Amino acid sequence: MEALSIPNTALVMLIICLTAAVCLAVAKSRTRQMRLAIRAALTANRDLLRQLEHDPLTMCYSRQYFVTWATEMLARPEGRGLSLMIVDIDYFKTINDSYGHAAGDAYLIAAADALKAHLGKDAIVARLGGDEFWIAHDAVPAPEAKALAEELVAVMGKVSTNRHGTKITRTASIGV
Repeated sequence: MEALSIPNTALVMLIICLTAAVCLAVAKSRTRQMRLAIRAALTANRDLLRQLEHDPLTMCYSRQYFVTWATEMLARPEGRGLSLMIVDIDYFKTINDSYGHAAGDAYLIAAADALKAHLGKDAIVARLGGDEFWIAHDAVPAPEAKALAEELVAVMGKVSTNRHGTKITRTASIGV
């Protein structure tokens, strides 16, 4: 059998082309891996930010987020109103003591959902901890905040959850 004769320059060119093709394939693979790693890091960062800014049980804003937001709002120039309210669920501890923490958690979620639904997107609702919520509303001037607090007391009086066939309700106290 006769060996195929390829001139040296053609052989060198063939080797260079094959090497370049392999390098390009490796670079594309690494680029794809880097893009996937960057996407994963961005997703992880968004998740961490969401965890930092939100209470994991109620999905209200966290205390830390609220304090930062309120500090920025209070530092702004005069002239815009800002209403601040503190909501405390009356006798909440008796839910946990009588029905268990799962029932207390269910009630807190229902209460948070009711507050957020009534207030809409113009308000910041944050869970301080336990059964206390903070509300900031910059679209409601202070004189109107008392009427809004009275509305919220009525809303909170309608919040309920069920535990083993027992309807659990509470009232709330709100400071403006």
